[in-house]
Amino acid sequence: MGNYKSLKSTYAKFFSLVLLFTFIFLTLFSNVTFSLENNSSKFNNELKKYEKYLEINKEPISLSKGDNTYLYKYVVSTKEDAKKLVWLSSNEDIVSVDSLGKITSLEYGKAKIYAIDDSTKYVFEIYVEEVGNESVSVKSYSGDEEENENIENKNSGLELNDEPLEKVKGGFSEFEEKIKSLDLNAPQSYIVNNANFKDKEYKVFIDPGHGGSDPGAIGLNKLTEKEVTLAVGMKVKSKLEAQGIKVQISRTTDVFVDLSPRAQIANIFGADAFVSIHNNSFGDRSVSGTETYVYTGTGERINESKKLAGLVQNNLLNNLGSKNRGVKSADFAVVRQTYMPAILAELEFISNPTVEEKMRTDKFREDCANAIV
Repeated sequence: MGNYKSLKSTYAKFFSLVLLFTFIFLTLFSNVTFSLENNSSKFNNELKKYEKYLEINKEPISLSKGDNTYLYKYVVSTKEDAKKLVWLSSNEDIVSVDSLGKITSLEYGKAKIYAIDDSTKYVFEIYVEEVGNESVSVKSYSGDEEENENIENKNSGLELNDEPLEKVKGGFSEFEEKIKSLDLNAPQSYIVNNANFKDKEYKVFIDPGHGGSDPGAIGLNKLTEKEVTLAVGMKVKSKLEAQGIKVQISRTTDVFVDLSPRAQIANIFGADAFVSIHNNSFGDRSVSGTETYVYTGTGERINESKKLAGLVQNNLLNNLGSKNRGVKSADFAVVRQTYMPAILAELEFISNPTVEEKMRTDKFREDCANAIV
């Protein structure tokens, strides 16, 4: 009887150990499985939490292989704020991204970068491309399937089906495999069967100061700064677009736009230059003249801003015959928060009654627009 109890106790201990090891094994195995699944689907799992809130950046960002840049500046103001975001890449083999939103292009191709938190949900399209002297940019496609099957490359050897990105510079919104190839010896800007090909567009952001509930400075005879700046800004927009330059403008009507969004929109737009248009004012109504501002500071962007400011300032002086008050530096928000060469032009003093009457004329506004263009 004692042997039976001893044997029974031994079996009980054995089965207890088996159950214990089975539990440990299953626990570890499930953890390993979860870890593997979590690693392989980290991007998709994270994205599902936020996908319904995502805002798409409609302007693609183009990089050469090996390039890097920070994306946080398009979304938040500082690197500390960038750390609060979840940064994800749809393809780490093509474009990697770190916790500060710094992206590095590793291979040719296309990837999406996501910047996400409770208040910010943004998507960037990144194209990593090989840029050559004879490259062209595919901007969009829409056309008849049968017609596009007949597009053939005569000279270049560049087949889009095989290499849709590697030898194409500049961003594009769509790619269609029915476009067979490109003739690099054709004119730089042309249309073939509704497929548009053109060089990289130069982008300018125009910012007519004030607007809506903010009239800006008001002249003795009630002319408002917001009216003059909008009129000049719209003329500048039309003139630049007539030259094939891509333009975005902070306002096209009499509406209020805060300062920071003006700069942020220009940054997202990817402008090559930023021009804010204003009128000056002073208590002494005899004061007149033209001055142009850049942001206080140093560096390549400031140097380029000064060059642009000098050109616009001289053009305004020549066109208006105004007093030269110089190119100056100031901590204006729109030139501080932008990431391209940026200037703020004070066309003239609306507080001067003589100048105010000139500002009412189409000639004055036309002269200002021509000076900026």
